[in-house]
Amino acid sequence: MSNAKIASFFAFTVALIAAGCSGITIDVAGDASADAPADVTNNSINGRYFMARPVSAGTLIVDEAEHTVTLIAKVVGGCEKDGDEFVWNPDFYYGDTTTYGYRFSGDTLFLSTHTLVEKGFEEPEEMLVERILIGEHNEGLDGVWFMTPCSFFDGKLRCSEYAYDEFLLIDGGDVEQRVSDKEGFNYMESVFIDELFSYIGSNASALQLETVFYGMDTEYSAERYGIDVLSKSNTSMNFMFEKREFEVALYQMTYKDSVYVVVKSGDVECIGSHSEQAEVSEEMCSTEEADNLSESYTGAWTFWSQNDDEFRRCIDGLIGRESEW
Repeated sequence: MSNAKIASFFAFTVALIAAGCSGITIDVAGDASADAPADVTNNSINGRYFMARPVSAGTLIVDEAEHTVTLIAKVVGGCEKDGDEFVWNPDFYYGDTTTYGYRFSGDTLFLSTHTLVEKGFEEPEEMLVERILIGEHNEGLDGVWFMTPCSFFDGKLRCSEYAYDEFLLIDGGDVEQRVSDKEGFNYMESVFIDELFSYIGSNASALQLETVFYGMDTEYSAERYGIDVLSKSNTSMNFMFEKREFEVALYQMTYKDSVYVVVKSGDVECIGSHSEQAEVSEEMCSTEEADNLSESYTGAWTFWSQNDDEFRRCIDGLIGRESEW
């Protein structure tokens, strides 16, 4: 099971160190920009926040003397399993508490914590990680913050490339995270394309559609597996492999929601689809959705559907090799 599959409802607390709640109400299906002040411009941080979609919320405790903030992420109401049946429990509750140090530098907020950091094949190392957030004010914690994809790891700056932007609103004791898909992101330079080249060239097992949201230089894998890129845009590509032409195209890319991709050669198409929902509705909490429900470590069940085995079998057929899936 991939990390994305077991991601918790309180993803914003994890995001701070990686690159039902009180006060704030989330209406994911509604118009996220409806509450935007009239004087906020769309290209400002505040404007981009109000145009983004809510994904999580929680409460905040500030200790000004210790220069720490404690985020309390809460899940209220959830899908549970009772024997072979899925039941909706309106009284379900899960809370998670994480404390960060904080400091300011002008309009920049640094949130820090000591955490274990993966180092390739080496043992994880504990480091002081400071996530960098930028605001449009320098008057304390309250306000909208753009969560840059950059962090200091024991003083060394590292930045990642993501297909989405993250924003955090701090309003007294309440916090809310929103995300928006990044316009113009080059999905053909992503972890998914790197995995696709690897799978085509070496039958590697990893081929996860949700990795399309994470940027990666694919030049090395193309060279390694003898793939010749003929042409590409931000969402499609034509390439040659073993004297055969392939096309890959993305038709739907919404972070933490869905992916739809087509890999084609000749007249044969392989369709990969991915769908996820962290907050399962009462209607979806049923045995009919059992194959697509996965237990989170909160104890509630989330929705996750991906035809990765079928997708890999189809690609094996395009290449003309025996499939292991």
